[in-house]
Amino acid sequence: HVPHQMKTRNRLQMRLLALSPTLLLILLVTLFCRIRVMVASTVCEHNGDSSNDQMSQCKMWNRRISKRQSMQYRIISAEACETMAKRIEEAHPDRFTFHPTKWSKFPDGTDNIEIGGFHPHNLLSGEHVLFLASFHNNDVTMSQFQVIIVLLQSFVESLTIVLPYYPVGTMERVTKEGTVATAATYAHMFGSLPSCGRPTRLMVYDIHTLQNRFYLHGNAVASLQTAIPLLKEKIKLSEIDAIAFPDDGAAKRFSVLFSDMDLEIIICGKTRGEGDTRHIVITDGNAEGKRIVIV
Repeated sequence: HVPHQMKTRNRLQMRLLALSPTLLLILLVTLFCRIRVMVASTVCEHNGDSSNDQMSQCKMWNRRISKRQSMQYRIISAEACETMAKRIEEAHPDRFTFHPTKWSKFPDGTDNIEIGGFHPHNLLSGEHVLFLASFHNNDVTMSQFQVIIVLLQSFVESLTIVLPYYPVGTMERVTKEGTVATAATYAHMFGSLPSCGRPTRLMVYDIHTLQNRFYLHGNAVASLQTAIPLLKEKIKLSEIDAIAFPDDGAAKRFSVLFSDMDLEIIICGKTRGEGDTRHIVITDGNAEGKRIVIV
């Protein structure tokens, strides 16, 4: 059979060689066109998949934003923040419900607190709770920690603590042994709070030093916020043309947030005088004739 196969192959080769150049060109062009169509269809399918992925991601992101904006909260407030709680409820009654709390004392000075939202039945169980805190002195701080603990033990879905001003933020380090770094001890108390199944979110505005967020461990997580965008909106509507920072630390912390505005940056500093006296001097910038806001 081998000689027969060789003869057959030779005859095929002779026939191919006998084909006209025009026919060979037609075959090549046809083959090229078919390959091009296959490549184009593959690219279209790939682009279609990419577009579908982008659309899916956009839809997912929009659903997440919509879900966050539609979340409903029960508000429990420190006595000093009740006005703010009422304003939040009035501005967004479909999302926020304020439950007043009775902050009173027994004759011996110990707390006698009745948290709102528990009568005639528990309205906080299974709900997202927003606690508006104010740690302006040790007495009210301890009272609020006790309320926070009870809330976390009341089967709430989540707890968000809004603490606009973190009063111990500047006491984050010590230079003398035995001095209490209250920023660390407060963070330890937050981290030691009971768990409701997820970490307690602690929202703080314009904290003194950014590293304070890393003091929190365990059942509390810092959520750092800033009011600088609101300040910038007010500045645009005013005649202010300069920003002053009381020290170099404040300049490093906040000056970058004003880099997109045409404002004079003024940095102040302390110089030592005789004894314990300190003098404030301008170390950078020119304040003469300026309308200044101090940050």
